[in-house]
Amino acid sequence: LLQRMRIFICTVFVIASAWTSGQPNKGKADIYSLSIPRNIQQCFSALDKTMSDQEINLIKTLPEDSLYGNKKFQNGTNFFHAWNLYGGSELTKYFHKKELHGAYEIYKTILISYHRYLNKTEIDLDDQIKRHRAEQEANQ
Repeated sequence: LLQRMRIFICTVFVIASAWTSGQPNKGKADIYSLSIPRNIQQCFSALDKTMSDQEINLIKTLPEDSLYGNKKFQNGTNFFHAWNLYGGSELTKYFHKKELHGAYEIYKTILISYHRYLNKTEIDLDDQIKRHRAEQEANQ
């Protein structure tokens, strides 16, 4: 009986070790454990620390105009909720001061900006916001 217990415990340990080593965010911080960013640069730092390598690679390689349309990002990733983009967080206020309103518009802007940051291209946040405002006005 003791031998069976040892085998069982070792098996559970091996399975648990294999499962945790295969996790995509291994070694990454939990987005909920970090402070909500206050600006776009702080967003990049937090996303670097928390997104899995697979998510980062996907954001980097997808064309920016198809990021939000991708199934992985359509319903919001963890940062959408952790950063309270639908509420009154400091980050939301930052975007409101730049005249960008709407949680999903802010979310899309962060995704596109992060894509540009990863690809070392100009972020041009003001131009992105102008495009979102023009889209919003056209849809009214």
